[in-house]
Amino acid sequence: MVATNLEVHNLMTIDDFMSFKNNDFKHLQQDFKHLQQDVASLKHESMHYNDEISGLKSDVQLLKGSVTELQVDVRYLKRDVSDLKQDVQELKLDMAEVKVGLKTIVADMRFFKWLIGVSVALPSIIWMVQQLCRLIGCPID
Repeated sequence: MVATNLEVHNLMTIDDFMSFKNNDFKHLQQDFKHLQQDVASLKHESMHYNDEISGLKSDVQLLKGSVTELQVDVRYLKRDVSDLKQDVQELKLDMAEVKVGLKTIVADMRFFKWLIGVSVALPSIIWMVQQLCRLIGCPID
């Protein structure tokens, strides 16, 4: 009889089993509610991240457009640099021509300076030749 009392004592009653099941069910319900809240939170975060990703995609498209515009600008700038290099070469040639022209002008000015000097000195030279001729005895008038 002692053994049967132990067996009966170790067995759960239906009330104990139902109470255990109800507590377990309540815990499962609470866990399920927490999981539902977590899922709702993850959906909200996912929508937020999707919005950010969409914004980033839009920014990338704008940056691609900017890069394309910059590439076009670089091509135009390269062409401008090439044109400027050609203009510099032409200016160098023009400066060489101007230098030759200035040398010619300077040479002409020296000649005219000499010519003016001679024309200023000519009356004096003529007077001196006349004086010499008088001294010699052959006057020139």
